[in-house]
Amino acid sequence: MVGHSALDRGIGVRIPVSQLFLCLISAILILICGCSKNDSKKEAPPNPEYITITLQSDPHADFAEAYKGGDLRMVAVHGYAIEVPGVKNYYSAYSGKVGLKVIEGTSDSSDDDAEFEFNYFAREYARHYNLLVVLALRAEQDSIIDVVGD
Repeated sequence: MVGHSALDRGIGVRIPVSQLFLCLISAILILICGCSKNDSKKEAPPNPEYITITLQSDPHADFAEAYKGGDLRMVAVHGYAIEVPGVKNYYSAYSGKVGLKVIEGTSDSSDDDAEFEFNYFAREYARHYNLLVVLALRAEQDSIIDVVGD
């Protein structure tokens, strides 16, 4: 049988059951750990404040007004769970520092074009708003470091 591989001749590689079991467990653990890295979707905080926006709302102007009042909470939307657009690590990095305000009327599903447009706009609004919050938090942290360093 010239030119045939070992598999063609019926000679296979035997893997002990214990090694196969370890490989299976390792693959499952890798999948579980990989899926748990993104914590942008979690349970809603108890009694979150809801805010109302329209398709004309401006995240930059709204952030500036909130910042003047000392409000550095991030904006969230409803999806499968509460989502914080633009901030994948909200729950691990920011939840202890800043709270959330949830856009009322958001969902992960839409029955018509108007709902789809609103949900898309709300997520983009929240993403832009949250970027401004992150930048403000970093600027405040930098100014604290500057004062301590002097």
